[in-house]
Amino acid sequence: MKGFSDYQHPGELFIAQYGRVTDRLGVTRYVDFLRREAGLNDEPPIDLALIFRHFAFPTPKRVSLPGQSGVLMDPDRGIIFISSDDSAVRQRFSEAHELLELLFPAHSSSPSWSNRTRNLFSDKVKERLCEEGAAELLMPLSTFIPHTHQWGVSLEAGQKLAVLYDISLTAALLRAVRFGPGKHALVLWKLAWKPTEKDTLLNPDQLPLFEDYTPYPPSQKLRVRWGCSTQGGPFIPPNKSIKFDTHIYQAYEQGSVTNGMDWLDLSTFHGHCFCESMAITLDSEPHVLSVIHLPEDEHSIFDR
Repeated sequence: MKGFSDYQHPGELFIAQYGRVTDRLGVTRYVDFLRREAGLNDEPPIDLALIFRHFAFPTPKRVSLPGQSGVLMDPDRGIIFISSDDSAVRQRFSEAHELLELLFPAHSSSPSWSNRTRNLFSDKVKERLCEEGAAELLMPLSTFIPHTHQWGVSLEAGQKLAVLYDISLTAALLRAVRFGPGKHALVLWKLAWKPTEKDTLLNPDQLPLFEDYTPYPPSQKLRVRWGCSTQGGPFIPPNKSIKFDTHIYQAYEQGSVTNGMDWLDLSTFHGHCFCESMAITLDSEPHVLSVIHLPEDEHSIFDR
């Protein structure tokens, strides 16, 4: 039985066998390496415990991590902390993310990086690669894409994929929207002011210029917190708002699931879209998650 001293750094082992990673394809090869070394195939759900066991990791610790989901505390000893406040499926994704993080410290000792490699490993790009790699580790496209062609891209399909791959609904829908058939967008909405409005709000500690004048703040609207679309699809700009007479807003107001045709104008696209929306709670605040079947979508499961 392997003990603490038997820990093997998977990033260093991968580089020793396959060389340094210089592009996104290298990250995908690392993901394949992790599964293969642990005796796993691409059939869901992927058992991360087998990967941790194969490389003799200490058990990832559940601790309070305000504002963070996971931390790679010591790559040389394989010590990983995971937020104890997150759901089980979120903790699982965080474990996958930290397994990807281990790939990058293994490159740091080399003084001969090319400029391209340095840019690839900037903090922003590294974080994105870890997110993409964790998604590929838990939801291999080799099995994931066939399921999206079988079930389509919808809230219902996302729920099936989430159960099958043991991941969150949001993670399943992000991948389904990006790689599944048809043209779709996934948007998370939140009731908020736009940034310019928020900047003009009166500071509670600031005295008004005129004693008898009390400015009223503008009304908050349901706005894009983040969004993504099918590869090659439109960019979803943050902070764009929607009208109160939409099915999306109805889901927020009622705390329910809704679907129906809505006219949307999000700058980069506009038109009548079939929208499936559900109220969710995130960071203790109400939000709405919407699957939007874009106007040119030909693969919607809905007869429009």
